[in-house]
Amino acid sequence: MMSTTVYFHPRRTLVATWDTRGTVPCLASFREYAPEDHSAVAEVHSDALTVIVGQDGWFLHSYPCSTDNPSDHRLAFEVQEVCGLPADHRIDLECSQRLRSGMAWSSFIAVRPGALQAHEVTFADLIRADVSVDIGVALACTPPQNRPWALHGRRGDRVITAFIDTDHRLSAIAIRAITDQAPYHEATLAELASVGQRFDADIKHVMLFGDFLTLPMIDDVKAALRSAGIKSTRLQPFRHVESSLDQATASRIIARAHVIAPIMAGILPQLSA
Repeated sequence: MMSTTVYFHPRRTLVATWDTRGTVPCLASFREYAPEDHSAVAEVHSDALTVIVGQDGWFLHSYPCSTDNPSDHRLAFEVQEVCGLPADHRIDLECSQRLRSGMAWSSFIAVRPGALQAHEVTFADLIRADVSVDIGVALACTPPQNRPWALHGRRGDRVITAFIDTDHRLSAIAIRAITDQAPYHEATLAELASVGQRFDADIKHVMLFGDFLTLPMIDDVKAALRSAGIKSTRLQPFRHVESSLDQATASRIIARAHVIAPIMAGILPQLSA
């Protein structure tokens, strides 16, 4: 069986096809197109298709609750009355974190209506947010830890911090618009301290991912985190799959693994098994 992911990233359109017939998924083809080149979808011939949209195509909504397991009625109220979405609008990802105060923060990620314009009707049930896949890939490719950890990075003009608890599940996610040009390592330390305080989270292990993150920047932020007593790694999910591509293409993909991880959306169930 072949599974294809089309990723409409703001800077490029990526099409990845995976051969899922073996025990380990194999990347069979990888193509890059211009940004917003939706013609790429028309060229897909696959048994299964997943369409991924970048930060402009999704949003996060968070709200306080008295319980970390909000009712369907409360979720429906937030979806319809607060976000103004149809009652049947699909939620891509949900999580909830109980605080020491006894209250909880619940959050969900949903794809924006109209995210794919002309393709919206055709692919409505196939569309996912890239950050939801980032989180899923990180969970699938990381063994459970005995302490909470965080996935931290950037998608578009948003800084994202996702907390993973010791039950190996997403418990909280915070997103902040970038409003300054502070050095990345300084901004990372400040953001982790801020959201850690907000969600009562003492994070000692961070996985770095996302846009505009170069290898020198990763080295700088690792050094800064290490000085603060925080261990850090880079999201590198492609070590868990195989490839039949030429060496140059495979090497280019591995070098950008933390940026283009959402091309693995179609094989997440196999990775998580």
